[in-house]
Amino acid sequence: MNTQTIAQWIVAVAIAILTASTPYLSNLLKNNTAAKTDANYVAYLAQYAKEAVVMMEKIASDGYVPESAQLQGAVTYVKEALVKLGFTATTTKELTNAVEAAYAQLKADGALDSYPAVTKEESESKQASQLDSQSASLSASVAESQLAQASQTASESVAAYNSLSEKGEVK
Repeated sequence: MNTQTIAQWIVAVAIAILTASTPYLSNLLKNNTAAKTDANYVAYLAQYAKEAVVMMEKIASDGYVPESAQLQGAVTYVKEALVKLGFTATTTKELTNAVEAAYAQLKADGALDSYPAVTKEESESKQASQLDSQSASLSASVAESQLAQASQTASESVAAYNSLSEKGEVK
């Protein structure tokens, strides 16, 4: 065998191997890309779930928000964030589970302790005290207005008396 025949034989075998393995390699790369996308989805889901939980806890610390509304708000936030990234195949149950898992983790870590939740009773008493202070302020304003009217009436009466006494009509 001469070297040229051996070289041609090696090239032919290499081309046959590449031709036969191309569909397998293509499938392998495609599956690996899907795995990376799934890993990205899980990472983004966890990240946005934590952000949503912290955001809703912050809102709840400013005023009473029922837990069901907090959960729904967090799920909506996560869904919108994932859609913006191009992940559209999400279920509400999957998002709810992610938000609940993030809440449990953040609660266990103590990350939510800086946002004390306002209870319904606290919110109602705060609103009642605000209404009382507004009512007191309004009552003070009304009293000031009535006092100003009375003062005006008294001034007018004194002026009328002085006018009459100058004319000699007052005895």
